[in-house]
Amino acid sequence: MNKQLFVLLFVILMVPSVFAIEMKYDFVVEDNGDSLVIIELTGSGLVNIPTQNDVNEIKVKGALYKLNDNSIDVSIGSSEKAYVLYQTSYLTKKEGTNWFFSVDNINASIANVALPPNTNVLTTKPNAFIQSGNYTKIMFSNTKDIDIEYKFTSNIVDDNVEEPDDMNLGVYILFLVVGIIFMVSIMLISKFNKKKSNK
Repeated sequence: MNKQLFVLLFVILMVPSVFAIEMKYDFVVEDNGDSLVIIELTGSGLVNIPTQNDVNEIKVKGALYKLNDNSIDVSIGSSEKAYVLYQTSYLTKKEGTNWFFSVDNINASIANVALPPNTNVLTTKPNAFIQSGNYTKIMFSNTKDIDIEYKFTSNIVDDNVEEPDDMNLGVYILFLVVGIIFMVSIMLISKFNKKKSNK
């Protein structure tokens, strides 16, 4: 009886340490569908993080870790903060002109998905906030699964870069002709003044 009670107390005491880790996910998705996954872990204890089949290299900072098949065990001690980084192409797929981003079993307190700036977000599950700027940022809170459907609009044009047009070309040619006429005039005046001074 004492042994069973001890095991029960051990399990009860271990449960809070396993769930005491807060996970924040950042996904940076390129236009070809490849994704950089950055996971910030805060707290202490042991957590298992599922990974995709194509993940070859995982970087962990601030914690001990053990690689498994399609997952990683991360043990955080007194540092109470750790980071996990890896790349995968298995979070996205393309059907026609539409792209689909999907991830499950992440148990994230916060999850952000960054897409290229020319992204048109069609649907998100669950509902999310969307911010446009240098990139399209989709923000989720307290989520386990994420599904996004999106497509790309026309190419991005930098507002600071002027595109050449016929008006600019005409002004350039005008300045070039005026400059040549000015140089020829100076040369002729100089030549005329030399002849006059030689007489």
